Amino acid sequence: MYSQIGLSVDRLTVKGRRQAMHNFVGAGGAFAYLRDNVAVKAVADRLATADVSVECAGILERLMLAQAYECVFENTIAKGSSPGVCAKISRQEYIMKKPSLWDNILTRLAIGTV
Repeated sequence: MYSQIGLSVDRLTVKGRRQAMHNFVGAGGAFAYLRDNVAVKAVADRLATADVSVECAGILERLMLAQAYECVFENTIAKGSSPGVCAKISRQEYIMKKPSLWDNILTRLAIGTV
């Protein structure tokens, strides 16, 4: 739900970007809870499916946090921050998305090991 609210907020304003950021952080927290509680129990009980796996919940958590970083990046650009500051925030966002991690999860989903 938090992710949907974050997506629906008008990110053309500072206030909207802040609201979206807070909602994406909330969504990340919800996925962290899912990963640490529900998914772990489902795996232990052998009831886990690909969409309720520790890996899937973890990647969704990281995605939501990357979305929050995107809002921070958009605010940084809107404020007219220096290229160095923008580069640092952009790098952090890239680290949060971890393309190699995505590739690993998608490969495992494709062969059915998640």
